[in-house]
Amino acid sequence: MALSMTANGANNETLSQIEQVLGAEIEGLNKNLLNHAKILKNNDLHIANSIWINERDDTDIVKKFFEMNLEYYQAEINKEKFNNKTAGKINGWVDKHTEGMIKEIINDVHPDSVMYLVNAIAFDAKWEETYAEHQVHNDLFTNHKKDKKEIKLMQSEENIYLSDGQSIGFIKPYAENKFSFVGILPDNIHQYVSEMTGETFLNLINSSRRVKVDAYLPKFTYDYGVKMNDLLISLGMVDAFDQVKADFSKMAKTKGENIYIDEVLHKTFIEVDELGTKAAAVTSVGMVATTATINEERYQVKLNKPFIYIIMDNETNWPIFMGTVLDIDK
Repeated sequence: MALSMTANGANNETLSQIEQVLGAEIEGLNKNLLNHAKILKNNDLHIANSIWINERDDTDIVKKFFEMNLEYYQAEINKEKFNNKTAGKINGWVDKHTEGMIKEIINDVHPDSVMYLVNAIAFDAKWEETYAEHQVHNDLFTNHKKDKKEIKLMQSEENIYLSDGQSIGFIKPYAENKFSFVGILPDNIHQYVSEMTGETFLNLINSSRRVKVDAYLPKFTYDYGVKMNDLLISLGMVDAFDQVKADFSKMAKTKGENIYIDEVLHKTFIEVDELGTKAAAVTSVGMVATTATINEERYQVKLNKPFIYIIMDNETNWPIFMGTVLDIDK
C-alpha cells in the first residue's frame, strides 16, 4: 500500500513504471484496495497507513495527493520539521500499529527528506482448533543448505489438500473461518517461487480437494527486513529512483530541486505456534529531494523442508501475508 500511496503522487513515465510493477492502473487500484480493506476489516487484522511530511519552506505539497490518500487509504497525516526525534516517532507509530511485533523500520531521518509513506499490517489469530500437547513432537527440518535441525512439529488432521504437479499443500483455518493458513511444499522451492504469480496461486487454491490430510506444521518465528530498491528497479521501476528523471509533480513542488525515491524498506514478522499465528509487515517509502463432503482418500503433507506460507482471506482468496521458510532456528 505504501507504493500505491506513492503512485498517487507520480506522473508521466514514472507513474507508468510504478503501475507496471503494481500490475494495475492507479485509479482502479485505489478503488480495489479500498474495497478489499473494507472486506478485510476484522479484529484479527489491522491495517494502517501514514504520511510523514517535512515542513520545509521550499516545498509545497499538492492538495489532491493528500485528499486521495485520505480517501482511499485513510492515511494519517503528520507534519513537522524533521529532526533527530522524527525517526523515533515513525518507529513508535510502527510499533503501535504492528502491536509490538515490529519495533523499527528506519534508523534515521535526513533533514532534507521531503516525506515518508508508511504502511503497517498486523495479524493475530487463534487456530480454529488449537494443538494439544500430544500433537507436538520433536522432528528434523532439512534447510535450503541440506543441513538438518531439530524442530517442534505440530500435527493435525485437515480437510483441504492442494496439489498442482509441482507442489503439495494444505489449508488450515483460523477461528471464525475468516482467514486460513496455507502451507505449500514445492519440489524445488527456488524454481517454484521464481515462477509463482497471482494466477498460479489462485489455480492452486481452486484445485483444492476435500480429503483428509495429515498436516505437519513446524513451530517457527521469522523476521526479515530488506531494502527493495534493486528489486523494484529490476522489475522496471527505474525512473522513480533517478534524481533527474523522477516525476512526482503530483506529490509536491520544490524550488530548484527534484523529488525522487531514496529507499523502499520492507519488514515482516511471523510467529506460528500451538495457539495460532502472529504476523506483521511494514513498508516505508522515503522521498528525498536531489505495502462439503470429504473424500475417504488420505494424504500427508509434512513441512519439514523449505516451504511457502500464506495467510489468506477466505472470502476473496487474497494473500494477506506471504513468505518462504528456508531455515528454522531453535
